[in-house]
Amino acid sequence: MNKTTKTGLVSELKTNFDKMKAAVLTDFRGIKVESITEFRKEIRKNGCKYEVVKNTLAQIACKDTNASYLKEYFK
Repeated sequence: MNKTTKTGLVSELKTNFDKMKAAVLTDFRGIKVESITEFRKEIRKNGCKYEVVKNTLAQIACKDTNASYLKEYFK
């Protein structure tokens, strides 16, 4: 991923972090594809967004937002 792409993604994430009302953080390890696919369907069905991002980009994006308290979970 080049720097321009990363910058755009961080900007988009920052906007999403500022607008969110709640957050659910998941770890992909140990989750079967079928389970996560069903989870994503339910999330979308309820008008929510589920996105997989690099931890370092999430840490940068949540800084100085309403979600800054999440930074410690992105490891």
